[in-house]
Amino acid sequence: TRLDLWGNDLVTLPDGIFDQLTSLIVLVLSYNDLVTLPDGIFDQLTSLASLDLSYNDLSTLPNGIFENLTQLPLEDNNDSFAGLFLHDNPGASFRPAVNAGAELTVQSGATVSIPGRVTGPWGDFVRWEWIQVDGPDSDTPISGALSLTGGNTATPSFAAPMAEGDLHFRLVATPGHEGEPTESRGHANSFPDWVTVRVATATNY
Repeated sequence: TRLDLWGNDLVTLPDGIFDQLTSLIVLVLSYNDLVTLPDGIFDQLTSLASLDLSYNDLSTLPNGIFENLTQLPLEDNNDSFAGLFLHDNPGASFRPAVNAGAELTVQSGATVSIPGRVTGPWGDFVRWEWIQVDGPDSDTPISGALSLTGGNTATPSFAAPMAEGDLHFRLVATPGHEGEPTESRGHANSFPDWVTVRVATATNY
């Protein structure tokens, strides 16, 4: 099922306009004058495989607006017309925003959880990537990195080593469930964020 609304000079969309179109596969809203989108406008379109919002006037998008589009890839290598198109908007490239949390001080040998957070158009519908790096604000993985449980989730955990010292972790989120973000389509990975975990012995904790 396809709905094509391109080139209609649309400035806004009414709340709930697509709520009954639960079987919609393709939605084209390109070449309009959309400045903003209502919260939840796509929440019922859980079958959507292609969404084109290119060539509008979108500077920002509501938090979580794509969160329920679990069948929508960023791109489909087998179909150049499938996926999510956000290019040629003032706000492109649209990306998640991550927060790796505040610095932690933990006791050696303790089980540590790092509480990551994300905001942006995809809400929690992102792919998380935590890695241990060789310093604050570094992108270089450390040799002999600790084993992270749930390193692809919002809140990974690990066993703190017995030795004192600072551990550094980098968080990046990739939007959506499938495909890689591309600047040419107007979406991108989050910028990285880092957190330091300070390990202290029991006497210094």
